[in-house]
Amino acid sequence: MPKPRLIAPLGGLLLLWAAAANAQDRPASPVAFDAAKAWSSFEKLFHEEYGYFDRAGVDGDAVLAAFADRATAAKAPRSKKDQIDTLQLVSHNFGPPHFIVGPFDADDWAIVPTSSDLFGTYDGIEFRIREVRRSGDALVKGVRPGRTVLRIEGQTPRAATEAITGRPFGALSPIQIGFAFNVALAGHRKRIRSLDLTDGQRRRTFMLAATSDQANRVRTGPLLDVERQGTFGVIPYEARVLGPTRKFTEYVAPYGTRYTGKVYVAGGHWTGSMGEGLMIGFDAIGDTTSGTDHAHLLGALSNETIEGSAAKVDIGNEQLFTVTGLPREDYRPQLYLVQAERDEDHDPVLTGIDRSVDSRN
Repeated sequence: MPKPRLIAPLGGLLLLWAAAANAQDRPASPVAFDAAKAWSSFEKLFHEEYGYFDRAGVDGDAVLAAFADRATAAKAPRSKKDQIDTLQLVSHNFGPPHFIVGPFDADDWAIVPTSSDLFGTYDGIEFRIREVRRSGDALVKGVRPGRTVLRIEGQTPRAATEAITGRPFGALSPIQIGFAFNVALAGHRKRIRSLDLTDGQRRRTFMLAATSDQANRVRTGPLLDVERQGTFGVIPYEARVLGPTRKFTEYVAPYGTRYTGKVYVAGGHWTGSMGEGLMIGFDAIGDTTSGTDHAHLLGALSNETIEGSAAKVDIGNEQLFTVTGLPREDYRPQLYLVQAERDEDHDPVLTGIDRSVDSRN
C-alpha cells in the first residue's frame, strides 16, 4: 500500500496582513487636520521606519517628491480624505502589499492579494492574465490564464496603472507597473468589475463580482478544510485570522504524535505574509515546497497613525530573510512552477510533485 502523503497549499494564508487590512475599515477618530504637518510626519515615517525605502526598482525620494505639493495642498471640506487618497497613490508607487494607507471607503481600490482573484503580468508589450485564483469569481465566469487584457472598467491597462499610481506610465518601473496592474484587475473594493479580454481569436467582456466578496470568503470561511486525492491528503487552505494581536513572546516545542509521511507544502501568488514565512519554515526543516512566486508582502508589519491627519499606515519596518539569509521576497519553492493554481481539469502542483517523485524512482 502506498505510503500516505500530505500536501498543504498555503494559497490563502495571509494571517497578519489580513488582520491589518481589516483594521483599516474601522472609522477614523476625530483628528485636527494639518496638511503640512501630516505630510512631514509621513515623510519622517518613511525615512526612519520603512525597511524597503531603497528597494531596487523604486526611487523612494522621487516618489515622495512627486506628491509633496499635492499632499500639502488638500482643501476643505474633504481635506482629510483628499490627503488619504494622495497617500494611497504614494503607497501604490512603492508597490508591496504590506504598505497600506487607510481608513478605506467603498471607492478605494481593493487590497491585493487577499482581495483579488487574478494575477497579471506586463511584458513590455501586452498585459496578460497569468493566473486565475481557483476560489474566485473570475474562474467561475470563464477567465483563463494567457488572455490579453484590453480594457479594465473601460480604460486601457496603461491608463488604469496611471490612475492607480497618479503618475505617467513612462515614469513607472516594471515593479510599479506590475503592482498597479494587479490592483486594477482587483478593481474597486465594493464595485462589480468589467474586463475586456482576448485570446487572440475573439474579444469577450467579463462582468466579475467585487473582490470584497473574495476577501469576505477568506475571512469567514472554514478554519480548516481537508480532502483526499489518490494517495494525497490535501489541506486546501487555512485562511482565518487566529485570535487577537499578540503582545508577548511565544515559544514552540514539539508535542504529541509527529506525522511520519511525506509532506509537501504549496504556495503561489496568493500566499503572503505568514504564509510565506511558514513555507520557508517548512523548507528549512526538510519538507518539499512547490508552487510559483509568492505575494511578496515585504517586511515585518507595524501600524502607525500619521500625526496631523486621519490617515493610518501599515508599513513594513523590518526586512525579513530566510534561514540562509536570502531576502524573503527572493525565495522560490524547490519545485518551481510557472503556474500553480488548479482549475476543474488540472492541478499543476500535484502534477509537478508526481513528476518529481517519478524522476527519483
